Amino acid sequence: MKANITIDSSKKAGEIDRKIFGHFMEHAFGNIYGGVYDPESRFADEDGFRTDVIELLKEVKVPVLRYPGGNFVSSYHWEDGIGPKENRPKKFDFAWGASESNQFGTADFIKLCRKTGAEPLICVNMGSGTAEEAMNWVEYCNGSGGTYYADLRKSHGYEEPFHVKYWCLGNEMYAQWQFGALNADDYAKEAVHFAYAMKRVDPSIKLTAVGLETDPVWNYKTVEKLNVRQAPYAPEAGEYIDYISAHYYPIGNDSAYANSDYRTRMTMGEFFHERTILMRHAIENAADDSECPIKVVWDEWNPMGERDGSEFTLEMALWSSTILNSFIRDSKYVEMANYTFFVGGNGPIQVTEKGMLIQPEFYMMKLYADHLGDSLLESWNDVEKVTIDMPVDHRWPKYG
Repeated sequence: MKANITIDSSKKAGEIDRKIFGHFMEHAFGNIYGGVYDPESRFADEDGFRTDVIELLKEVKVPVLRYPGGNFVSSYHWEDGIGPKENRPKKFDFAWGASESNQFGTADFIKLCRKTGAEPLICVNMGSGTAEEAMNWVEYCNGSGGTYYADLRKSHGYEEPFHVKYWCLGNEMYAQWQFGALNADDYAKEAVHFAYAMKRVDPSIKLTAVGLETDPVWNYKTVEKLNVRQAPYAPEAGEYIDYISAHYYPIGNDSAYANSDYRTRMTMGEFFHERTILMRHAIENAADDSECPIKVVWDEWNPMGERDGSEFTLEMALWSSTILNSFIRDSKYVEMANYTFFVGGNGPIQVTEKGMLIQPEFYMMKLYADHLGDSLLESWNDVEKVTIDMPVDHRWPKYG
């Protein structure tokens, strides 16, 4: 089959933000503990990080890391993970039914970002947490001194602020498995309080609200309440939110592509594209503005929700590339994305005591990191058309 592709280098269709190649860190599935952070490993550096994993994160030029979840964050209290490690309490982890040592916390995450060159993205607890707790976290990270939490950071040995620019207002708060799950109206109301409190400490931060890629009603109500035009009181820096999030794992967990064949799975990019546009329509309608600056963030994505090891194949790398291509195609609306996970779990890097296993997706990510430019150019193709029916996702109830 012959294909003709035409690229017009004189016509730019948009700018590609490299934050779409971000990754995700959570206290689960061998991602942090026993993954990137393992003080007992012979590969560990002076801060307990595995140098071999750090080098691979640097190889793919990771632009942003999202932390600490994920489901984990909805019962996580950040003050448990600061200060001397011997004083940090062990807590029950509601999300994964595990014991949390809190040996990895805020400052450790910032060290990881500094070692890899990534921008930190912190998700706050909107399950069991409060707006005041989130506000204090911003102060701890970004305060310059003279107030309690900024001075507390300094007392822990970090004189300079961490300058965390990106923050998420909770994680999947629509979901019944989430600690403190909320409906759309209640989430938007709470998110206003969180956003206002956090921006009072640092008006320059950028906030991502929880979105639901399959529910326009949830997205409409969230943007309606958090867009500055409708907000009851406006923060100093304009809109409450800069982004709205989407999460999706097409294969596994009864997702749309769970029982599909190879040809059908090659439509994943189009599947993600349709959901991006669906979310964009909700944003524009809620804001009554076709040029609304609020963007979509796919801050959790991976072809597989769960893996048994048999799925680490070249096919998986191809499916991931179709999804990344959709983010590039939709770069006018998609500014950031976080692959779940880079290390452990369903990620391409599986660590062992002796070293690590590197799966095909890693090399796909490295190709993008090494060769993708910053501009999206106009292009056309002349190829035989093939019709493939995409699956329909009926997993989510309406939470509006």
